[in-house]
Amino acid sequence: MLLPEDLIAFELVAGRHHDYESVGAIINAQGTDLDTDFIQRTLTEFGFEDRWTIALDEAARPAEQDR
Repeated sequence: MLLPEDLIAFELVAGRHHDYESVGAIINAQGTDLDTDFIQRTLTEFGFEDRWTIALDEAARPAEQDR
């Protein structure tokens, strides 16, 4: 079973723009239920620890409305 934390780590390793948007949505939906330590350890293992900060910034940004 794929957990939200796994999906976040996979998407942040890929690091495409739409991946950050998806991760931001997951962070907002899961809130404090996320195992952020696992995410940070996984990203650090792959050398992408800075992407977690970017994802958190994306989650804090208001959602864009359809035009």
